[in-house]
Amino acid sequence: MNRAATIKQDEIKRVVKAAMSAGLMVARVEVDTINGKVVVIAQGASDDTENPCDRLLR
Repeated sequence: MNRAATIKQDEIKRVVKAAMSAGLMVARVEVDTINGKVVVIAQGASDDTENPCDRLLR
């Protein structure tokens, strides 16, 4: 059985529009459908998910 969406497309549009009006260039949007959390990743933002060992392998 399907359950109701915790986040609607209109809410995502509103978040992206607000980020863009604040001067951010949106690179991607991550949506946590379980908690209803929307994360906007700005273009040029540092990627903190990189493991320090990754730098050694380059």
